[in-house]
Amino acid sequence: MGIIKHTIPRSTREQFVTAVNQRLPEGLLRRQSANLISAAGAGLVYAGSEVDGKTGLALRILGETFDDIDGDWARAFGVVSESGALIDPFLDKGKVFLEVRTLWRHTTDMEPGEQILRRMALGIIGGKHLVNAGLNTTAQLMGLEPHSSMAGQANLWVDGIAIGAFGVADVIEDPELQRNVANVGYVATAVGVITGGVAIAGYARQFVPPENAE
Repeated sequence: MGIIKHTIPRSTREQFVTAVNQRLPEGLLRRQSANLISAAGAGLVYAGSEVDGKTGLALRILGETFDDIDGDWARAFGVVSESGALIDPFLDKGKVFLEVRTLWRHTTDMEPGEQILRRMALGIIGGKHLVNAGLNTTAQLMGLEPHSSMAGQANLWVDGIAIGAFGVADVIEDPELQRNVANVGYVATAVGVITGGVAIAGYARQFVPPENAE
């Protein structure tokens, strides 16, 4: 159960689920609770994207934490829904684009060389997610069920590391530490080129009829 699994001890996990079930009776609020968590996360990321500095970074991190919780919550409390499965990928992509937009804005005052490098990295991240969003939308319009691969999951992780590193670097005042943290983002972006390419290629294969797959 992801975050719930890793933050709540096994010995108290069942009691936690039972306690929430007792306080969240059957009804619309319960059925839509995971979607509300997703929406709250997106709202926090948006709020953070409008604020510079450590406050904005903290809001964006909190919003991303909500995003990690929503799926765990839905599975733990049996409120997985078709609407959630449909909306969640678009919210995820929306949050990535907000992060990229925010970090791009932060490059305005950078030295020319650093600015070009950072914008290239952000362009790669945004471009991958734009292609993925297009493929996901096309799959849904064709009635295909989108699937997640190991490469896709790895790509999400490395992009998250890159975005996080760039975000933290932007609020660090020490030049050397700032450079070292930003380098983590560049390495993650480079790894993401590989994982993203593999994920997109695998994802695109679902549009090829089986007889033409070879």
